[in-house]
Amino acid sequence: MKSLVKVLLPVCMFSSVSYAEQETGFFIGLDIANSIVAEEKQELEIPDGPTISDDVSYDALTTAISLGYRFETNNRFLVSSTKIDADAGSAGDEEFTGLDLDWHFVYGEEKVLPYWGIGFGFYTLEDTAALTEDNEDVSGIAVNLMGGIKYAVIPQAEFDLSYRIKSISWQDLEASNGMTLSLSESISSINLGAAFFF
Repeated sequence: MKSLVKVLLPVCMFSSVSYAEQETGFFIGLDIANSIVAEEKQELEIPDGPTISDDVSYDALTTAISLGYRFETNNRFLVSSTKIDADAGSAGDEEFTGLDLDWHFVYGEEKVLPYWGIGFGFYTLEDTAALTEDNEDVSGIAVNLMGGIKYAVIPQAEFDLSYRIKSISWQDLEASNGMTLSLSESISSINLGAAFFF
């Protein structure tokens, strides 16, 4: 009887922490992403005149901290506080901050888990209050797409490697002379992340 207990106890303990048995719960995520391609599209509409367009390329470094929830299906929902530093060299620097809401759809039960995701966000173009009539920073809406793999180091922690695309459409800026400036961002990046479950 004692020998049976000695055999069954480790088996029961192992099954309780086996990665194949997913548990629901919250997690904290940390992400950092470096752009492959980042571009701002600018369109200036002149009343009774032409529309002038220009594209400005820049380097974007994105950092985010997330609070998420893992479901029984192993899919995740995340709320992220995100900061994007845009460096356009001689054209100047910009900073975007926002709140992202994303879904990750995860497949498999092994340590290496492919996934794809979709989401949206609410963003602010920092230090632009002087450009708006209501003296508030320019705001925008983001659309997020992603795909990659998650690697479970242990059941309580995993790494994330993914390719991500973010598009941000900013509110139009209207001048007193009738001209309207439209701005939008398109950022493709490689993301490294980590998640810690509790």
